[in-house]
Amino acid sequence: MMNKMISRRNWRVRGIPCAWISLVVAMTAAPMARAQSAVVPPGDGTPAIPYQISQIGHLVWMGEQVGSSSGKYYSVQYDIDGSATAGWNGGAGFPSIGTNYDTRFMGVFNGNGKVIGGLTINRPGQDFVGFFGYVGSGGVVKDIGLVNCTVTGGNYVGGLAARNFGVVSGCRVTGSVEGRGNLAGGLLADNGGTVSNSSAASSVKGANNVGGLIGDNYGPVSKCFATGAAEGMYYVGGLAGYNDHGNVSECYATGLATGYQYVGGLAGENYHGTMSDCYATGSLAGGLLGVTYVGGLAGANVGGTVSRCYASGAVTGNSPVGGLLGSSSVVTATNCYWDVQTSGQATSAGGAGKTTAQMKQPATYAGWNFVDVWSIRENWTYPYFAEACDGVDNDGDGQIDEDCRVAKTCFALAQSVNCTGAGWSRTFVMDLTNFRNLAVQDGYQSYAVAYALYYNIWTGVYLYDYDAGAFSAVTWLMNLDL
Repeated sequence: MMNKMISRRNWRVRGIPCAWISLVVAMTAAPMARAQSAVVPPGDGTPAIPYQISQIGHLVWMGEQVGSSSGKYYSVQYDIDGSATAGWNGGAGFPSIGTNYDTRFMGVFNGNGKVIGGLTINRPGQDFVGFFGYVGSGGVVKDIGLVNCTVTGGNYVGGLAARNFGVVSGCRVTGSVEGRGNLAGGLLADNGGTVSNSSAASSVKGANNVGGLIGDNYGPVSKCFATGAAEGMYYVGGLAGYNDHGNVSECYATGLATGYQYVGGLAGENYHGTMSDCYATGSLAGGLLGVTYVGGLAGANVGGTVSRCYASGAVTGNSPVGGLLGSSSVVTATNCYWDVQTSGQATSAGGAGKTTAQMKQPATYAGWNFVDVWSIRENWTYPYFAEACDGVDNDGDGQIDEDCRVAKTCFALAQSVNCTGAGWSRTFVMDLTNFRNLAVQDGYQSYAVAYALYYNIWTGVYLYDYDAGAFSAVTWLMNLDL
């Protein structure tokens, strides 16, 4: 039964006749540099002594031995430079680890927070293309970053993996992903497994089922985000191109989504899926070829459930167009909202339209959990996820609190604090009782606080948190709104 399902999904794109799937012609490359030879890593693949991956040759070896990966453990020891792969195999670059069901990856790959940089895969005539081509139901890929990667393939193209039926956690991808056929995603082209705490900041292009994070999703996805642009024809979403019975929670997308039909800030279409506690802020455009379904959160909601979500991005397209949902067969948008001013849309197939000022008031969001899930700075911000400002690198991208745009460099001088960051600076007036902004203005200045700072040369600034009833160290990496 599983084999039949997989075979059907290999060649059927949701809502698109099979005849529309583009044919990809294999290209014969001119002779160039050969790939680095496989290098056997130290270790025996057991949990106690995993294979220790520390160079690009070890990754080549993983691909050659993927058929025997079931139950094996792999541990990345250092950051790996993959820039040389651009000249491998006549320009085809790195060969994907596992390219189909029979050669699926079934081991446990622990990236340990390390980065593989500059990886190139250039195989427009090949399907199932990604760092991993196919992750099976027993496979685990976690805590790895692919930075400045370039991935090009035919159908099913993803930065981290083309297909996933296993577990993906704590992974991130930056760069570009292009599918010359259908199903393309910044992280995954196709997901039937579990994805959590992962992100993509890649430009993604494809024909149909194109998503900033996932092209086609039918599994649980939680605490993930995408910030790159997604461009395709049908079923294009800032996070997922097509969400088919998938449970998407605590996720967001901020990138531009562009397509002809079924275009959404979060998902192109939500088909009998559950989307809860999510938001989309990116702009989207549809209708280049005629009538579309375009929505700030989802282009179309077909039998799906949407709750505690909002959208604020600009929405353009031909009718039907909605600030939150372009169309909906069943209106089940509970406690959902969109910004009528920033979206440019006064109507939606579900949800409630609010002004920008109202969208920055916690009272607007009936039934939302502003303790464990959401946070908001009244009069200053839209809701954002509470854990994004806890001073921890939650998504494993090496940056703390970037979702709250916290100043990257702060230092104390007597009772003044200067905060600077890349390309911007702001002046703050803080009420330290509740750690919230009272005023903000452009310009690089210092500001005096109303309460005393306690300075320690070894650990930085201490402030008294009246809510917690204790002193808090390095508070400037916590709750500054810019």
